Amino acid sequence: MEEKVIAVGKEYLIKKVIGVVCLLPLALFVILCFAMLSPAGSGGGSAVVMLLVYGLPLLAIAIGFLRTSQSITVTDKRVFGSVTRWLLFTRRVDLPLDSISSVGTGWPKAISVATSSGNVAFKWIKNQDEVYTALNCLLMERQSAKSTVIMPQPAQPNTAGELKQYKELLDNGVITQQEFDEKKRQLLGL
Repeated sequence: MEEKVIAVGKEYLIKKVIGVVCLLPLALFVILCFAMLSPAGSGGGSAVVMLLVYGLPLLAIAIGFLRTSQSITVTDKRVFGSVTRWLLFTRRVDLPLDSISSVGTGWPKAISVATSSGNVAFKWIKNQDEVYTALNCLLMERQSAKSTVIMPQPAQPNTAGELKQYKELLDNGVITQQEFDEKKRQLLGL
């Protein structure tokens, strides 16, 4: 049986815009400022340290916003996609639907999926509400699905044992021969 795709969450374009318009120019500005503070040939060691402390991390964050992409796909059997960690490192995740215990939303436009082994946050998802609703509905369906309950079969009556009990009752005078014969026919299915 093939998987049926329920919802696909794509990355929000605003993430790339923030990287290009805000963070990249800011990082370049900080780098240029510290480069200008460090005169050639002088002991501008503090400017280099400041460049390394402020400029390069800002540049790394800007590149992280531009380089990484996140996505989430919800099917009737699993949830999979790519997740960015530490702004630069992307990893693929594949979570079977049966292992998911809960789902939530967060910032920035994130869908958080909880499993027994931890949480996975898919961030910057453009259609966050649609994907969240689809995933939540799947979890609710799974929870309310009626499980197949196998009822134990009643034990087969011990016909010989019951006949012996009725014979003892007949011998002790508790029941009549007619009652004994009737019960014997019932037990033997005659």
